[in-house]
Amino acid sequence: MRRLCALAFALAAFDPGVLAAPPMATRQKQILVLYSTRRDAQIAVVGERELPQILDRGLDARLDYYSEYIDRARFPEAEYRAALRDFLYLKYKDVPVDAVVAMSDISLDFLAQNRDDLFVGTPVVFFTSARTERPFANSAGFRSPTDYVGTLLLAARLQPALTHVFVVSGAGADDRTVEVAVRTQLRPYESKFRI
Repeated sequence: MRRLCALAFALAAFDPGVLAAPPMATRQKQILVLYSTRRDAQIAVVGERELPQILDRGLDARLDYYSEYIDRARFPEAEYRAALRDFLYLKYKDVPVDAVVAMSDISLDFLAQNRDDLFVGTPVVFFTSARTERPFANSAGFRSPTDYVGTLLLAARLQPALTHVFVVSGAGADDRTVEVAVRTQLRPYESKFRI
């Protein structure tokens, strides 16, 4: 919830006109949220419940909210991403999207590769765990790196007898990247814990 509120704040800070209540004669603001996950992933479930409400309050209930799901974990092929790009083009080519919200590194990378084909010039607000600078012009967002060491140290404080640490990950390419990051961050603690 805190991340969603921060993302809505980033959207407002990025372009005050995006969240400013429009005069009655103007159209609703069109916001597209692009998730990297599937529809039933926790970030999407919470995001779909909370983000429209947060944005609705900022737009005085003048919001037309859309969401799409890349689902790269189950569909990692480049051909699928090309087909998704084509689908999004057909779906949104006549929709004047006011802002696109990228809800992860994967969504942001997808936009970086396809923005000129899909949403040229459209402001992008992003949430990322890896990037430190704006990925392209007319974008803003925030970074929230995953702190595996902090999680381990908290677990050790809560469970002083902790000796074994299990890190559960998937088998996809993105999951292997995460596994390398976890192992790298936790390497200094291998003498204290069996990881």
